[in-house]
Amino acid sequence: MRRSPLLAPGDTVRQTYTVERFLGAGAFADVFLVSHHYLGQQALKVFRPEASELDLEELLSEARTLVDLTHPNIVRLYDANVDSIRGLPFAFVTMEWCSAGTLADRLKAQVRLEVDEAVQMGIQICAGLGYTHSMHPPLLHLDVNPQNLLLFGESTSEMIKLADYGLASRLDPVTRLTRSSGTLAFSPPEMAWGVLDERADVYSLGVTLYRAVCGLHPFPLLSPETVSATSEFRRILSLGRRDITPPSKLLLLEFPQLDEVLLRAMAYDPFDRYRNANEFGAALEEIGPGAKAS
Repeated sequence: MRRSPLLAPGDTVRQTYTVERFLGAGAFADVFLVSHHYLGQQALKVFRPEASELDLEELLSEARTLVDLTHPNIVRLYDANVDSIRGLPFAFVTMEWCSAGTLADRLKAQVRLEVDEAVQMGIQICAGLGYTHSMHPPLLHLDVNPQNLLLFGESTSEMIKLADYGLASRLDPVTRLTRSSGTLAFSPPEMAWGVLDERADVYSLGVTLYRAVCGLHPFPLLSPETVSATSEFRRILSLGRRDITPPSKLLLLEFPQLDEVLLRAMAYDPFDRYRNANEFGAALEEIGPGAKAS
């Protein structure tokens, strides 16, 4: 049974943030719109007490990851701390507030985006991912999906930012691999074995753009976008992801370049994909603004 949010409108955190309203819940945390007493509105992510009891320091690792990230396509982190309310301790982070909502909100309202709009969106996301992929060692997001893409403005071409690097992980400098889990419907097949590199983010973004362009998920059986990858789904994750209907067939258009770019990003074999977000972004730029079907 889903419990009520920990905080309520009017509650105060650290005598600095006043809760305005509940925004939503994730696997381990609740998110609220709060007002900083001096700096205005921000988003406050509260890790639930049952999770916080495990290790407050570990739960704040997202803050340590994000504090050094300065890129226009990555959500900015402001603060991280611990507090308690009504006797319950919790850890929290605050970050910039996006009033335009998420890509998931946009797709729910209008089903799909125009090809040009989705391509420009992809280029921006690749810029943010490419920034972290170029670090030493590379930093992976590992949960790219419409819910973690925040829109700033009326059109996705204005500004898009990657949020929630909570699953982010750095590659081992020797093996260049990492282990993690993300949202099942957008996770690459190799997530079943838990061994990932930059191409995992390429795959997840490819699925996200396919969903945005076509108005449906490339793997219908995995369409519930909030399901997390667990052992019971690993067989599904590793099977049935080889055959993907080309976007142009669904859109009833001749658009071979779009098909080639997105299908390569979602290739079952990681070695058949773009090696990182910079390569993927360059391919999307080749499609360019004003993308039209032939």
